[in-house]
Amino acid sequence: MNASFKFCMLLALCCSSAFAQQHPFNRFDEAWGLPVAPVHSIVQDHRGFLWISFENHSVARFDGREIKYLSTAASHIPPDVFALAADGMHSLFAGGAFGVRCLRLLDHGMEYPDTALNVALSEIPGPVRELYMNSAFELYIRTPKQAWLFNVRDTTLTSSGILPARHAFLQSMFPELELRSMSRGCTDRIWLATPRGLVLKEDAATELFDASNGLPVENVRTVYRDDEGNVWVGTSEGLFKHTPKRIVNYLPGRELAPDAEGVSSILETMNRTVWIGTIGGGLTRLFDGATRTFRVRDGLPSDTITSLMELPTGDVLIATTNGVALYVDKRIESLANRLELPDPHVTVLFQASDRRFWVATRKGLLSWDGTNVRVYTSRDGLPSDHVTALVEDAMGFLWVGTNNGVARINLASGYTYSADGLQDVNVSALYIDAEHRIWAGTVGSGVIINRYRALTVDDGFDAMLTQFIVEDEHGTVYIGSNNGVYAIERDNIRLFLKERQPRIISGVLPSVALASLRSVALFSIGSGMGLAGNEMQTGAVFRDASGRLWFGTRNGASCYTPTPPRLLRSGAIPGCPQTIDAPTPRRRIILTEVCINDTCTAVGNYYELGPRDYIFRVRCTVPTFRNPGSVLFHYRMEGLEYTWHKSYDGRMSYSNLPPGTYRLIVRASLGEGLWTRHHEVLRVSVRAPFYRTSGFILFAFVAAALLGALLVSLHSRKTLEVEHSRTRMAATFQGDIGENLQKIACSGEDQSTGDRGRIQSGAQERLERLGDFARESISDMSDLVWLLNSEYDCIHALARRIALTVDEVQHLSDSRVETRIDNLKDSTLHPDMRRAMFAIFKEALRNAMRHSSARKIVVAMRQEQRNTILCVQDDGHGFDTTIPSTGSGLIAMHRYASEMGWVLTLRSDTNGTMVELNCTL
Repeated sequence: MNASFKFCMLLALCCSSAFAQQHPFNRFDEAWGLPVAPVHSIVQDHRGFLWISFENHSVARFDGREIKYLSTAASHIPPDVFALAADGMHSLFAGGAFGVRCLRLLDHGMEYPDTALNVALSEIPGPVRELYMNSAFELYIRTPKQAWLFNVRDTTLTSSGILPARHAFLQSMFPELELRSMSRGCTDRIWLATPRGLVLKEDAATELFDASNGLPVENVRTVYRDDEGNVWVGTSEGLFKHTPKRIVNYLPGRELAPDAEGVSSILETMNRTVWIGTIGGGLTRLFDGATRTFRVRDGLPSDTITSLMELPTGDVLIATTNGVALYVDKRIESLANRLELPDPHVTVLFQASDRRFWVATRKGLLSWDGTNVRVYTSRDGLPSDHVTALVEDAMGFLWVGTNNGVARINLASGYTYSADGLQDVNVSALYIDAEHRIWAGTVGSGVIINRYRALTVDDGFDAMLTQFIVEDEHGTVYIGSNNGVYAIERDNIRLFLKERQPRIISGVLPSVALASLRSVALFSIGSGMGLAGNEMQTGAVFRDASGRLWFGTRNGASCYTPTPPRLLRSGAIPGCPQTIDAPTPRRRIILTEVCINDTCTAVGNYYELGPRDYIFRVRCTVPTFRNPGSVLFHYRMEGLEYTWHKSYDGRMSYSNLPPGTYRLIVRASLGEGLWTRHHEVLRVSVRAPFYRTSGFILFAFVAAALLGALLVSLHSRKTLEVEHSRTRMAATFQGDIGENLQKIACSGEDQSTGDRGRIQSGAQERLERLGDFARESISDMSDLVWLLNSEYDCIHALARRIALTVDEVQHLSDSRVETRIDNLKDSTLHPDMRRAMFAIFKEALRNAMRHSSARKIVVAMRQEQRNTILCVQDDGHGFDTTIPSTGSGLIAMHRYASEMGWVLTLRSDTNGTMVELNCTL
């Protein structure tokens, strides 16, 4: 008898499994970024990261989702590391042909070479084959010829004898087998790496994991149990992970018939026999370490089983797509002759509290008490003849689910009633939980709770078809669907249905808090966690006497051990906490990257942003390996918002943060309803732009007040100056008018006291002069009124006044006067400018009309860029401009132009005279 046979016999005798089971071992290969190469060593640091060394590859750091390889240049650790060790604080040690190197581990997820320790370790020659912490501060280092003890605290190195391997005490139990490494989980569980598979020694029992029950590569080189209870298996062909005591699978071609296309029903009887009904693969019985499959040839009406039910006698009632059969006395009997069904395709079997049997089919519901039969159809009040689900409530009503709604049958009277809130829906599953709520799973309408509240995709239920509903012993409800199993814990159900109020933080709106709670109420279980498949089968669920849940999937049956909600809420990782080689199982959120705008900076816990720092990006990770595909981050910037945002990859971004001080709060889902506690990742302060600072606001206020005072002063000064100008104009016109009136008075006196003959001879001339004086006085009075009115302080008003004046004096001369005024841009005129331009125009026009003997006079006004040109031109006989003028008119015109800084041009010859005023306004 060879060693292999002895070993197999030993395991067969010691095996604690009742029958063959397929344990899920998840493989981490190129799809995860890890090589398919022999694994030398596995270790976990104090932050939760897993470190793996592969043959001919650099050391890899793994957080459950992302791989990071150490750079030789940055870490000073060459490839092909033989052994790894972590001190549980801040150091990682790597041993290989190069000797020993130490890496300093920072809490924010960065690493760098520890110079002081590397100098102390430089005395050790390679190759180093074994490293482990012999005590809290003592590192054991072994080469083929010698061993050392290195004190991490004082960096002293002492020579030591070669210690026995840590698994040496177990070698005597397996003398025929080569034990390579070990990892102690709980105090009574030891995992052993061997060339023939992974061995679990638990008390007096021993179990071998190899190709026969889930581990595809039997040549195991190293094993490590992390702080979440996962067992990492390093083999000659890469890395595998196993989570013990969570999921066990029963698959076609192994425990089930090879042609089974899925598991449709599961039942555990009182004698702990497990019955698994399949689609096309018959009925399999698992009992006492043996399996047996029953087919049509054994008496089954069909190889597709739809429902199973245990009778009080211990016999099993079997429903198929072609009738009903009974397992009794270790054989199967058909009930075709004893029970006439409305349709041979049976969907559900159910026994009510009155001991009657109910058989649901696609053409009606049959009630059978062992003797009498009654069939309920749509004529009896059912919404449809196609019955899909049955359940009984505490009031003695049988709830009947169909593809067109739900009805209730009074078991005492047999009357049928409608179920409000569950009409016109395709019901696929019914369940009444421990708190007497009715759950209705539907096709396309989610899950309806208590007839009026729907659990849909908006609440995280991302499935079109509900296949079954079940509750574990802790009150958590599990919903099987076409997209895995969704679970909602008891307290979250109450929050979801508003049966109890959440604890609201001061200042947070209840609607915001409830939305946040509902976003984390559900968690999912799928193939990523080890289930045989994600597509569940209708009614294929069972809770056994041990509290385990059996799920029927398209790919086989899975037995799942639920995790108590108490542990989930406290944040502790499920599993045995008594570990030797792993720290306390508590997940930490680690900040690994901070970028401001497009520049990434050193990771810290406080950042100050300037006004031009528009984008603030961070990245977090949480090392977890139990459910790596279920990691989800929730984050919010406290001080800015109440709502939580989701991130599936740990990246979080904010843009244009308003000035203020904030805290970035993050929590993470670890799957199975487990969430980390709220963690303050960092603080950030945003400086306000200089124009929004208190100093600048005060300066701007003072400057605005001073400017306002200055403007008021300038306006007052300008107003006063304008009033002074108007006063001067009034005084000037008063003098002109007074002079004219004095002339009129003198002429009157001359006429009354002078020689009568002389008076008569000059009477006509004097009358004309009196008229001229009077008209000039009237005109001056009108001009005064116009000049004193501030409404006319604009260029357009001046143009209109010029045109009106031309019209008024047109009849006083034989000359024809034309006005040519172009389109002028509106602009404001100072009263002095208006008076000067109008006085020059009026004097030029008066001179042309009185002295030029012109046939035609043209008054033109136009604009050239920023200047206004006023021109009075006649075709009279002209005058000699070289002779100094003795009249006051021309002198006044030049004085006005000079005072305003304007250019007055006077040209005169035998062809006429032109007076042109160029005004800069």
